[in-house]
Amino acid sequence: MARTETSEGAIAAASLRVLSSDYRPVELLLEFADSRAISVEAYDSASPGLSTSAPIGGGVPKSNRLDGNQQSHLDRMEVRAWQALYELGADSGWEAAVTRAPKSVVVITSIPDARRREKLRDFLFSGAPPNLVMREAESVRPAISPIWPRRPVGGNSIPLAEGILEARYSDASERSRFVTSISSVSKTLVGLAFERERLRERRSALHSCPCAADLDALLRATETRLAQALHTEGQLVSEVFGAIPPSTSHIPVSYPEAREMDAALQSLFSAARESSSQQRDTLIQTIRRLVSSRQSSP
Repeated sequence: MARTETSEGAIAAASLRVLSSDYRPVELLLEFADSRAISVEAYDSASPGLSTSAPIGGGVPKSNRLDGNQQSHLDRMEVRAWQALYELGADSGWEAAVTRAPKSVVVITSIPDARRREKLRDFLFSGAPPNLVMREAESVRPAISPIWPRRPVGGNSIPLAEGILEARYSDASERSRFVTSISSVSKTLVGLAFERERLRERRSALHSCPCAADLDALLRATETRLAQALHTEGQLVSEVFGAIPPSTSHIPVSYPEAREMDAALQSLFSAARESSSQQRDTLIQTIRRLVSSRQSSP
C-alpha cells in the first residue's frame, strides 16, 4: 500500500492498495480535510468490455452508497457523539474527536485516563447503537491527522523573553510556574479554537439534517470557553509586557490566530527558533495585537 498526506488543499490524505502480483489497483481511499472519507474498491465485472476497477471519477461505489434514512441516521448519531464529548468534558480538541467513515461514525480518543475512556465508551454505547465505532488515537493517528490541532515544533535557541521574565520574577520557581501556566493556557486556546472550527464545519456539512441545530449550543459553549481562555492569556501576557487595552470585539479567536499566538509565546518563553532582539520585539507586538483585537471579558 502507498500513502501520501498533505496539509494543503481539500484532500488531506490518499491511500492506494495494489496487488503484489500484477500491481493492479484494488482500493483507493481519499480522506478530505472536512473528515469525509471516500473508498473506491475494485470489482470483477461480468462484461468483458468494462474495466476491472471502479472509475475514480465515479465517487463512492454502490456498496458504500447510503439512502436518505441511513444518511440521516448517521447524521443524528454524529451529533449525539459531539454532544457526548461535551457532556463528558472531552471536547478540548486534544482528547477526542468525531469523524465519519463511509458507513459509520468514528470517535477517536486520546484520553490518558482509563476510567474516563471507559466512561465515554459506556456513554456512547449505552443504547448499543449500530454504525458507531470508538478507537484509540495511537492506532489510527497517522491516518486521521487532520482531526487533531497542531502546535509548533520547539526551537533550539534561548527563549527570547528570558531576560524580561527574569527581571519580572527573580525566583526561578516563579518563572517556571509562569511559563507552565501560559503554555497550558495557550494549548487550551489552540484546542478550543480548533474544536470551534471543526464544529462549524460539521454544522455546515450537516445543514440538511434538523439535528444540525443541536450543534449550535455546543458552538456557543465552546466560544464562551474560548473567550475565557483568551482573557486568561491576556492577563498573563500583561504581567510581563504591560497592560493590554481590551477590545470591544466579540469575534472569537480563529484557529490560525490561536496557532500564531502559540508559536509566538513558545519562542518568547520556551524555546526560540532564532534569537534576536528585533525578532523578540516583533513577537511581543504580535501577541499584544492578537490578544487585544480579540480579547473580551468572559
